[in-house]
Amino acid sequence: MPIDEDALELEGLEHDDAVAAAAELIGQLSEMEAMAERAELLRGNAARVAAYCADPDAGDVADVLDALEALEDLAHHVDNAWAASHDATPLARVATRSLWLLGTMMQNNEAAQHAALNASLFEVVVDAFAHAATGLVTSNDPEILAFATSVPLAGSGPSALAKKAVYALGAMLRSSLAVQQHAIDSGTFATVLPNVVTVLARDLPPCAPIEPKSMAGKLIAIVDDVLSENPSETSQGVAIRAALAPSWNPAVARLRCKS
Repeated sequence: MPIDEDALELEGLEHDDAVAAAAELIGQLSEMEAMAERAELLRGNAARVAAYCADPDAGDVADVLDALEALEDLAHHVDNAWAASHDATPLARVATRSLWLLGTMMQNNEAAQHAALNASLFEVVVDAFAHAATGLVTSNDPEILAFATSVPLAGSGPSALAKKAVYALGAMLRSSLAVQQHAIDSGTFATVLPNVVTVLARDLPPCAPIEPKSMAGKLIAIVDDVLSENPSETSQGVAIRAALAPSWNPAVARLRCKS
C-alpha cells in the first residue's frame, strides 16, 4: 500500500513537535474573538490531540475523539475558511490545522478510524474536502486554479487547506473496510467523489496531463488504492465499482485518455 506523501510528516514525530503544533493552534485560536468564550476548552482539546499524535500508544482514542468533536465546527466552516484563506486569517489556519490533526490521527490507525467513523467525523472530512476542491476551481486566479489538476498542492498559501483536506480524506478511507463500506452507504463513491473529479476536470481538454500531487491526482490515487484493497470478486469491491461506474469512471477515463 503506497503511503500518501503527507504521511511522511508523521515519521519521527516527537513530543516537542506535537507541543509546538498545539502551541501554534493555541495561538491561532487566541486571535479568534468570536470563539473567545470557548478558548480554554479548545486549547485543552488541541493539546490532547497533539499529545496523542506524539505518542498514540499512551493515549485514549475515545478521549482524543471527544477533543476532535469539539473542533468539528471548525472543519464545517471550511468553506468560509477557503474564502478567507488568501489573507491567512485565523479561521483558515485553524481549519487547516484541524484537518491535519484529524488526518494524522487516522493515518494507518484502524482503531482511530473506527472510532472516528462512530463519531460521525467521516462526514466532516468529506464536506471539508468537497468545499476545498470546489474552492480551487471557482477561483478567478489562474495560479490557484492550477492546483486543481496541473500543479502540486502546497503546504502553505492558498492550497494549504485543500492539501490537508485531501490528506484527511485519504487517511480515513485507506486501509479501513468499515469506512469504505460507510462511503458506499452514504453515497460518497456514487455522488461526492464523482462530482468533485468532474468539476476539477471540466475545463480540461481530453487527455490533459494530470499532476499526481494536484487535487485531482491525489483524489484519483485515493480511489485507486481503495479499489486495490477491494478486489472485484469481493462483495464490497463489487459495490464500490458499481457506485463509481455511472459518473466517476467516465470522468477519469476521459482524463486518462481511455474511452
